[in-house]
Amino acid sequence: MRPKLFIIIAAAVVLLAGCATTPVREPARVAISDATLNGTWIVKQAEFAGRSLPVPPGIELQINGNQYYVTSLTNRALPSDRGSIVVFIDGSAGQTGHIDVVGEDGPNQGKRFPTIYRFVGGVGSVNERELEMCYDLSGKVRPTEFVSPDGTLLLRVTYMKK
Repeated sequence: MRPKLFIIIAAAVVLLAGCATTPVREPARVAISDATLNGTWIVKQAEFAGRSLPVPPGIELQINGNQYYVTSLTNRALPSDRGSIVVFIDGSAGQTGHIDVVGEDGPNQGKRFPTIYRFVGGVGSVNERELEMCYDLSGKVRPTEFVSPDGTLLLRVTYMKK
């Protein structure tokens, strides 16, 4: 076999072997950096399907690594929600992050919401204590912008770090 042809075939085998073992859809769960999402967040404002959503006071989102927990500090009658976060792109460097929120217990059990997030003003700014998230409650498509147009099932929420 000619050396040039052998190199091309060997390179193709290596490339195909790499493709066969590389996950395509869902990367391994990665803990989110402590300096970014981890911590306790209070809902500041919310918008659903193009309309402002009244938010009961005291709704709290706690994120610790791959786990989240939502509860109401003021209304214990509201159900708690608990689950995990699957990281696709960590937004800790100031860019928009891509995650899936996976409900494991509570009203969202068994549901998966494609989500984007960003820090208002960017990481390192005085507004780093504000977090904006946009969830697709239909579970079908990851949002591409931080908007919640009329006729969609997009929920846009702004949180303040506690």
